[in-house]
Amino acid sequence: MAREEAQRRTKAVAGASEERVRHIGRWRTAWALFLAFAKLSPVTFGGGFAVIPLLERELVDRHRFARREEIVDLFAVAQAVPGSIYVNVGTLIGYRLAGVLGAVLATAGALLPTILIMLVLAVLYEGLKANPYVEATMAGLRPAIVALIAYAGVRVAKTAVDGWLTGGIAVVTFGVLFFLHLHPVLVIVGGIVLGLVVGQWEKTRRVRKPTRVR
Repeated sequence: MAREEAQRRTKAVAGASEERVRHIGRWRTAWALFLAFAKLSPVTFGGGFAVIPLLERELVDRHRFARREEIVDLFAVAQAVPGSIYVNVGTLIGYRLAGVLGAVLATAGALLPTILIMLVLAVLYEGLKANPYVEATMAGLRPAIVALIAYAGVRVAKTAVDGWLTGGIAVVTFGVLFFLHLHPVLVIVGGIVLGLVVGQWEKTRRVRKPTRVR
């Protein structure tokens, strides 16, 4: 019952987000995505995962463009393909909400601020690389990045781990990566295969489950 209720709530939220996009139109949605990704791009220290809480606040809470579960799913897909996770997520979300126009503008919003910052740093690098203030800033920034990634991991776990099976997969995957140093690509492929097998098993079990006669 609890699972069915959760699925009904998920469908209701998904319908509300789609209605929101239809209401404001494709162009306004694409432009809003450009501004959202451009605003968050300069603060994606530590990689794409550190920005998950900010992206949820922007796209889920503020604009109501997507569901939290959808953001997590898109990050999983973005991690499984080459390139920057944050840029990949921008492309996926943009296409999901506003087609090719949304993908182009969201990707541009994710790239442009970072490109400008890197151009400035490239010009100033020779003068900044030995600056004690810059070194002190980086020394303070590194542990803060670890905290951001850990916080993002907890937020993702609350959405992705919804039972003993997904919890077991998470623990086993962590152990394989930490102790066996298996290549992440193999872990991703293994997760895909396991997800397909489990999904097919649950589908077969639901079909074979006898219905109660009242």
